[in-house]
Amino acid sequence: MEFFRKLFGKKSRSVPKPTSSLAGPNSMRPAIKASPEKLAEEANVKSDVYAALPDALRGVGVFRLDTIESLIAELRRRETDFQPVSAYHLKKDAIFPLADGTMTTLHACLIPEAGKNVNAVKLINRIAGDLTNRIQQKYDLQRWAAMGVKSVKIYPGKPHACPRVQRIRKIHPIEEAPPIPLIDCTEKFCSCGYRPLFEGIDYERTIGQSDSH
Repeated sequence: MEFFRKLFGKKSRSVPKPTSSLAGPNSMRPAIKASPEKLAEEANVKSDVYAALPDALRGVGVFRLDTIESLIAELRRRETDFQPVSAYHLKKDAIFPLADGTMTTLHACLIPEAGKNVNAVKLINRIAGDLTNRIQQKYDLQRWAAMGVKSVKIYPGKPHACPRVQRIRKIHPIEEAPPIPLIDCTEKFCSCGYRPLFEGIDYERTIGQSDSH
């Protein structure tokens, strides 16, 4: 458990386990609680995502350019603590103000040509999720380097990954790890990531055993 605390910036704690015929009311089970450092990191990731979101929304070409800044301001206003950037709290017919004081809705922020063919909530969430993944990978590398990690591997995202990343089996010095997504990535949204390598620790096997429990 200490290994994972250092690796992911979290610490273990005990919480009550649901009672059953085989366990008494005072039974405890291990749980994971974010450390103050990890909470600060998550706040920084979220801030960086908001900073990158305007250009990303402009890039998809389906949002009215004059509404993007106000749209992002409304996402911030409706955000939930300790949750990633998301549009789930902003339904397509929810009313919010533009910079000039007029009122609009998320659906009205789409250009007319895209209005009937685009689910704005899902699109924003995909874009924000992609940005979050890219930015989080950078923070992971910084944290691992501070721990003394010397090398990493890139693992393919799921359910899809570009052909190039699927062929990569190379171990990279942590300071030379190629940025994700790879330059010639063919996926619209990248979900690949890094995995740290520790001498004497089979990380892939450790993660597999953890996931199976």
